[in-house]
Amino acid sequence: METLIAPTVNILVLVGFLVYVLRKPLKEFVQTRHVNCSEELHKVTDLLKTAYEQFNEYTEKLKMIETEALSLKEQALQDAKYMKLRILSDARKNYARVIGDAKQGCDSMFLEFRQELQKEFGNRVVGRAEKLLAERLTKDDCIRLGREFPRQVESAP
Repeated sequence: METLIAPTVNILVLVGFLVYVLRKPLKEFVQTRHVNCSEELHKVTDLLKTAYEQFNEYTEKLKMIETEALSLKEQALQDAKYMKLRILSDARKNYARVIGDAKQGCDSMFLEFRQELQKEFGNRVVGRAEKLLAERLTKDDCIRLGREFPRQVESAP
């Protein structure tokens, strides 16, 4: 046991000396570490708070975007329905006008064609009559017509 007392005293002296010498630097290290940890904890807390605020802000914006997208979709559908009705209405108006214009054009063309046919028919009838008269009239008939025609014109009312 005597052999244990000297090493134990040496260890106690060494530990006492180390505590005495290292106490101040160890205390400063612990205090500095405590301050650094506190500062980092505050920074992390602030960052976490900012992150939650941003998360809530972005969540609200996302909800607003979804709502706005649905609103835009509904507005687009309503606009499309309105445009469809307007286009159909315009088409009906144009249809009636186009049909009227077509009928008017057809009637006009029919009247022109009819007048042209009547004129052509009249010209052919007169030409045929001239040809027949020229073939069948004699000189005596021409003289008689020359005398009777002025009398008939004078007696006409």
